[in-house]
Amino acid sequence: MNICLDVRLLGKLGSRSGIFFVLQNIFNEFRKRNVNLYLYLEEQAHLKDLSMLTKSFPEDHIFYKGRDFSKIDVFLSPSYKIPDFIRQYPHISRYTILHDCIPFLLPRYFGRANSWFGELVNSFREDDFYFVVSRYTKRDFLKYWPQIDEKNMIVAPNAANFSYKPNKDKNLLKKILDKYHIPLNKKFIFSCSSLDPRKNLLRCIKTFLEFIDQNKIDNMVYVIAGKDVMQDAEKWAEQIPNFSKYKDKIIRAGYVDDEDLEVLYSNAEWFVYTSQYEGFGMPPLEAMACGCPVITSNNTSLPEVVGDAGQMIDWDSDEQHVKAYEKYYFDKKYRDEMAQNGLKRSKLFSWEKTVDVILNKMEEVEKRKNQKPLVTIITPTFNLIKQNREKTFIQSITSAHNQTYKNIEHIVIDGGSKDGTLDVLKEYKEKGWITYYSEPDRGLYDAINKGILKAKGKYVVVLNSDDFYCDDRGLEWLVKKAEEQDADACCASAKSIDEKTMDVKSLWSCYQTRSLIFGQHACHQTFLIKTDVMKELGLYDLDYKVSSDTAFMYKMLQAAKRITMIEPFIICYRLGGISSNTAAVKADVITALFQNYGQYHQLTALDAQNLVHYSFLKMPLNKAIQLGAKLEKQEWIAQYFTSLLEHHLNHQTLLTTKKEMNKMKSYLFGLIPLFSYKRKQNKAKIKVLGIPILKIKTNSSHTKIRYYFLGIPVLKKICR
Repeated sequence: MNICLDVRLLGKLGSRSGIFFVLQNIFNEFRKRNVNLYLYLEEQAHLKDLSMLTKSFPEDHIFYKGRDFSKIDVFLSPSYKIPDFIRQYPHISRYTILHDCIPFLLPRYFGRANSWFGELVNSFREDDFYFVVSRYTKRDFLKYWPQIDEKNMIVAPNAANFSYKPNKDKNLLKKILDKYHIPLNKKFIFSCSSLDPRKNLLRCIKTFLEFIDQNKIDNMVYVIAGKDVMQDAEKWAEQIPNFSKYKDKIIRAGYVDDEDLEVLYSNAEWFVYTSQYEGFGMPPLEAMACGCPVITSNNTSLPEVVGDAGQMIDWDSDEQHVKAYEKYYFDKKYRDEMAQNGLKRSKLFSWEKTVDVILNKMEEVEKRKNQKPLVTIITPTFNLIKQNREKTFIQSITSAHNQTYKNIEHIVIDGGSKDGTLDVLKEYKEKGWITYYSEPDRGLYDAINKGILKAKGKYVVVLNSDDFYCDDRGLEWLVKKAEEQDADACCASAKSIDEKTMDVKSLWSCYQTRSLIFGQHACHQTFLIKTDVMKELGLYDLDYKVSSDTAFMYKMLQAAKRITMIEPFIICYRLGGISSNTAAVKADVITALFQNYGQYHQLTALDAQNLVHYSFLKMPLNKAIQLGAKLEKQEWIAQYFTSLLEHHLNHQTLLTTKKEMNKMKSYLFGLIPLFSYKRKQNKAKIKVLGIPILKIKTNSSHTKIRYYFLGIPVLKKICR
């Protein structure tokens, strides 16, 4: 499994936020394991920003936009939207870590800084996967962005930034207190926070001053770590009563080096973090890991982190803040108990466990991809350069490569090209897109047969070099339907396009395939067939020059193979070539129908011709009814007689016809009911002047047809 990790954020050392540390720790944990890791940077110029990170990486394991990502199986973003070009590789499973909805819920605190978040949420896809840092964050994202598939959202909690542990080293403490100008003879409480209003820091300071003022406490100070807390001291005085009086009790340490935090956490009386909203809450967990009692707010994700191992209060209650301070200050036994509880609870979280969740999910998805049945795509080629088909071929195989269905082998069977085509094939073989073989053959169907014999897939499907998939989900849908229905083949709809303008000229609905007996077969580029069925029925018959695919479908009918279908248009094929010779196609189809199906079912060669050409519409009505009686499938019979009646009725100028689903009625002068057709489940009935002339009933073993004269049954025919 080749994992590509988006490490762009690690180059932005000025943004050492929680997300930065999440990425850093996941990266470090990946490095400890036997993970085939690749790094993604937007541009090669950014490499210098991460020189310490990437110096031990092979050059071919550092990717940039514009490189070929074909070898990548998994792409993991720590926060940003998945790059658009990654979606051009549908075989890549895409994962994003979601941290919180703060830019959406509290936008006034972000302004333009939340533009990345807007790009992120606008990129959400139901087929992507998302790791969320808490159950609360998962609920929030599902609430506001229901397009995310809940099954694809996995909770992977964060852990402490570093492997913190209690550190009571007095000598080290003295050095650190002196370093940050913290009084040596005072107890201190600690906060590690920014001035972001949702962090609630000013309320924490205000209530601390109320606490020491009300209780006449002089042996305690409040130490605040954070890169921006050195700013705006004047505003603090405006918003916090008694700030000027007690400003020596507030120690603004500013940015604290990572290696110093462990000692400050470990020696603080307690840690305060009563945020208005958190996606996870890493600082309280770090404090607990150092044996420091914590006070946090009782909202959002913080209860998941702290549990019963700390005091949890309303973030906007001054009174509860003061009482929480008093509880810890005056009850040492309780404070020590909470310190031990926090230390114990912190061990539930580790980056090792987080990455276990991430890798287990990735392995599960990759395993599931590989468990899907292999599909072999077969593309015949010959002298692409000479025929000016190189671009159409590249479009064709690119559309196959972009399919969302992951388990594909693409075999190109070349007819022994001598014009440079093999150089093109070699290029895409080296990319890992195709396998190709080149030797002279006897034409299109011979090449396809060679591909079928080499296919390893459970299913095969043909994609000609001038056709392409117009929907990336086409194969996904075909395989899903075939597997669900346990079908031998599944077909879909197609579009014919103009060779030059690419305009759609006609639509080929798969539901026309229901009238296969009338000469309308499925578009063979949409026809996904079990490889074993192809071999069992003898592959494509080379005696048919233009319609061997139709002949094979008749073989499937004769062998009672199950064919199912899906409605979407998944293929575009270019008009032109021998298959556009309508006369040649119909001649082939008539022969194919008679030889592969008709002769076994009382159909003569002339019957086959009348069906394929729809000549039965011009036959005398009694002759046409006799031909229809030879048909065996109920849907064919129904469609045959419907077409017959519609034709005759449309040539009667005094008749008006009303149609509904499975119903049709024709009236003479708009008043007198003359003809009617009605179908219900496995029964169909045709009447003239209200008198039955034909009834059809079908069950699993046979079709029963009754003919009537003046309402009296005169002939019964059973077709098995």
